[in-house]
Amino acid sequence: MNLSAIKIIILNTLNNEWRSKAVIFLSVFTVFVLLIALAVLSFVNEHYLQEMQVESLGVRALGIFFLVINIWSYLISIYFGVSSVRTDAEYSVLPQILSFPISRGEYLTGRILGSLLLVMGYYFISLLLAIISISLVTKSLALSPFIFIGFIMNSIPNFMVILISLLVGPYMGKLMSFITMVFLTLFIVISNGRFASLALGQYGEDLGFFSIIG
Repeated sequence: MNLSAIKIIILNTLNNEWRSKAVIFLSVFTVFVLLIALAVLSFVNEHYLQEMQVESLGVRALGIFFLVINIWSYLISIYFGVSSVRTDAEYSVLPQILSFPISRGEYLTGRILGSLLLVMGYYFISLLLAIISISLVTKSLALSPFIFIGFIMNSIPNFMVILISLLVGPYMGKLMSFITMVFLTLFIVISNGRFASLALGQYGEDLGFFSIIG
């Protein structure tokens, strides 16, 4: 596998999304949400809390913001996964790229890794801003090791969402692909909730129509 070719595709993915202003929109939106959250947190901190409650408030606020970032990163994973190959096909760039000495596997690997790098880069910077901002407002370090563990673990589902979105994107329009991916991943989550607590031998018990699909 040609690593230099994959690196070029990764950089091209980053440049494409930067030119499309998607990254800029995400950054502005995240800062806007963070400012609103900090304003509410500052108000609550000044008028309703005692000093002993401030530290726990900071960690809880960070946990809530972490949950918001998780949901948002899931949505942008779908967006980047769908648009990465679909945009090349729409603008007739894909045949030109594949005319160079690069295999389809290298092209797809570069697009997947480039999209994942965008998502996790956004994820990391958002968390860092949240930790710094909440710590400044509460005047205590709003930090938990579980946040960083969660950051690492969430790279796995984000990768899978990007991968599936990239496979769905070329066969539908962007909007239809996005909606399809939302329902598909939601169904996967529901299926996980249904079967995760069961032993392997119990999967076939009480099967109904939706259980069979799940």
